[in-house]
Amino acid sequence: DPLELINQYGADTLRFTLTSLLNPGRDVKLSESRVKGYKSFTTKIWNAGNFLLMNNCLYNNKLNIASVNVPLNQWIINEYINLSNKIKTNYSKYNFHEVANELYHFIWHTYCDWYIELTKTIFKQDNDNSVETKNVAIWIYVEILKISHPLIPFITENLWNLITKKSNFLMNEKLISYEFNNNYKISQMNIQNLIIIISSIRNLRSELNIPYKNKIDLTITNKDEKIIEFLKSYTNEIKNLLKLGNLYFNQKKIKENSANVIISDFSLNVPLLGIIDTKQELNRLVNKKNNHINELSKLDEKLNNTQFIKKAPKDIIEKFKKQSIHIKSSIEKIEQIIDTIS
Repeated sequence: DPLELINQYGADTLRFTLTSLLNPGRDVKLSESRVKGYKSFTTKIWNAGNFLLMNNCLYNNKLNIASVNVPLNQWIINEYINLSNKIKTNYSKYNFHEVANELYHFIWHTYCDWYIELTKTIFKQDNDNSVETKNVAIWIYVEILKISHPLIPFITENLWNLITKKSNFLMNEKLISYEFNNNYKISQMNIQNLIIIISSIRNLRSELNIPYKNKIDLTITNKDEKIIEFLKSYTNEIKNLLKLGNLYFNQKKIKENSANVIISDFSLNVPLLGIIDTKQELNRLVNKKNNHINELSKLDEKLNNTQFIKKAPKDIIEKFKKQSIHIKSSIEKIEQIIDTIS
C-alpha cells in the first residue's frame, strides 16, 4: 500500500524509489526493501545539511566559483558541473531513472563519502582555506537541493528554508548552467588519484582482514614530484581515513614481507610483519578463490546448457548471469591481492 509506505518512509523516499525504477521497457517491481534502502539515501541528505550547519557554513549565492583556490573545492565544483550536464541531458530524453541514478551516486559517494569526509580536517583550521571550503561546501549543497527538487520536493524545500533562511520557495528558483572550468582539471586528476589510493588501501585492509584498530604504515611512490607534493598536502586526511601509523613518500628502501599495490603510476607498499600471518592469509585467499571457481563452474554449466536456457524463466537466467559477473569480479580481486603479498 503506497500510503503505508509514505507513512513509514516518507513521500520523497517513495517518489525517488519509483523514479529509479522507471527503466523504459521494464516492469516496475516495487518492494518495501527497495523503499527502505532509499530511506537511507534521503536521511543522508538531511545528515549532510546538519553537518554543514553544525560547522557554521553560511550560504552565499554570490560565490564566485571560478576563483576558488583549494584543489578539493575545484574538484567538487567541476564534478557538480558534470553532474548537472548529465542530468539535463537525461531529463531531455525522459530518462528519469538515469537522473535518479546520477543524483544518488553524486550525493552519496562523491559529495558525502568523499568531499564531506575530506573537508572535516580543513573545517577545523582557522584560515582562508577553511572559509573557502565552508562556502563551497554549502554552495554545492544548495545546488544539490535545486537539482534534486523535481524528484524529492518536500525534503529539499524544507532544507532550502533551513539552509538559506529565505522566505521564497525553492520550486521558484532557476537552475543556472555553469561552464566546466578547464583550470581545475589538474585538481580533478589529483583528487581522483587521492581517492584511488585511499580506496585501494581500504580494499587491501578488507581482503586481508586487517582491523582498523590496527594501524598500518604506508609508502606511496611516484616519479612525478608534483603529484607527491600534492599528496603530502593531504597527509592528515590520508592518515586519518586509512588509520595509518606512518606515511612515507618515495622511500627508496622498501621492507620485505609487505603488500605491494600497483595502480597506474603509483606504487603502494604496506609492511605486514606483525600485522598478519602472510602464509596463513595466502592459504585463506587461495581457498576462497577455489570456492569461487567452483561456484562459477556450476553457473557456467547451467548458462551453457541450451535446454536450461529454453525452459528457465528469464529472471532466473538474468540472476545467474549477474552472479557469474560478480563471481568473476571477486576472483580477479582475490588474484590481485594474492599478487600483492606473494
